Amino acid sequence: MTLPASEKELLKSVIQGDRRAFAVLFDLYYQPLGSFVYKITESLEDTEEIVQDVFIKIWLRRSDLGEINSFKQYLFTMCKHQSLNHLRKNAKKAAMFLKMEDIYLNTATDDSEDQHIEQLRILIDTAVEQLPPQQKTIYLLSKTEQLKYKEIAERLHIAPETVKKHMFYASKAIRQYVKDHMDDIILLILLTPLTLIDTIS
Repeated sequence: MTLPASEKELLKSVIQGDRRAFAVLFDLYYQPLGSFVYKITESLEDTEEIVQDVFIKIWLRRSDLGEINSFKQYLFTMCKHQSLNHLRKNAKKAAMFLKMEDIYLNTATDDSEDQHIEQLRILIDTAVEQLPPQQKTIYLLSKTEQLKYKEIAERLHIAPETVKKHMFYASKAIRQYVKDHMDDIILLILLTPLTLIDTIS
């Protein structure tokens, strides 16, 4: 199977460092990959982390994309391997891991990339810790618990518009903190929420 012409052009642009082209691919595959990974991990938090890590690696390895015939297959294979690696490291879903261990054993991992991604997450965590208390609470409820603005407002007994305002300033503060230390497209990946309503329901 070969790439559609339009997608081939997108990949060519991504190889050249075109952030807008990468954003198109990101928007196209982010949710489908999330649904796929969730079936393996059964954890929204783990799923979001895995899919984010895969897209970060894609961006960091963008110079190698010219060798790929099926970008979709490549993405799903990466997610499968990353999921198995995640399950192994966290000692979760042992029965499932044993079933697919033969696949995992053929999976190559890049420790240097994993360390780089971990450093990026630490940077964002540091930025979050420096937020004013209410901004921090609202940001974590939105990002970690995946609550909607209305749900956060009800929990904190404040107006939804107040939640929206705090989220705006929290996101702005985080971007300001990391802009000199992180590729902006990676920041976009890490700050994009993953919703899997159809999968979970």
